[in-house]
Amino acid sequence: MLIAEQKKKENIAEYILYMWQIEDLIRGSELSVNKVMTRIFPDQMPSEEIALEYENWFKGIIDEMKRDGLEKQGHLKTVRHHLKSLNNLHRSLLMTFQDKEYQDAYKATAGDLSILKGKSGSEDLTEVEICLTGLYGLMLLRIQKATISEDTLAAMERIGKLVALLARSYKKFQSGLLNLPPEMNN
Repeated sequence: MLIAEQKKKENIAEYILYMWQIEDLIRGSELSVNKVMTRIFPDQMPSEEIALEYENWFKGIIDEMKRDGLEKQGHLKTVRHHLKSLNNLHRSLLMTFQDKEYQDAYKATAGDLSILKGKSGSEDLTEVEICLTGLYGLMLLRIQKATISEDTLAAMERIGKLVALLARSYKKFQSGLLNLPPEMNN
């Protein structure tokens, strides 16, 4: 099973972050499947069967990126679909389901989200996209071994908790296990 499929089943937020990383890897490899494969498996290729599975998967993504004009920026349709679903669930957890734990985690991130939205320079991003963009940025900073302030780490920890709760609820929702509360919390 491909890593992406496993992540999609287990944690939708990790899947989205992983796919963003794959999109960046493909762009950094000039949309060349051969360059991508060399970067993914620099020392030795896995079995022929696994290598072929990954190669076909990357070819499919590259074809979609070219077809949809995503060579420089933007996200795959499936990723955007999952982002939209997560954002709908985010709003539902706050308003319809009124999940107390989620509401509390959201309140704890209010200032962080406002700061991140200001730094993003885009009014079009949803709160879920802001959260995931912040976490993705943190991951990139760690890969670059950049210095990260304590305030940033604390903010990302709060945002990470919110996203983890959202991903957990998404998994429950997909399994049909997310139910409306017996009473409203507002």
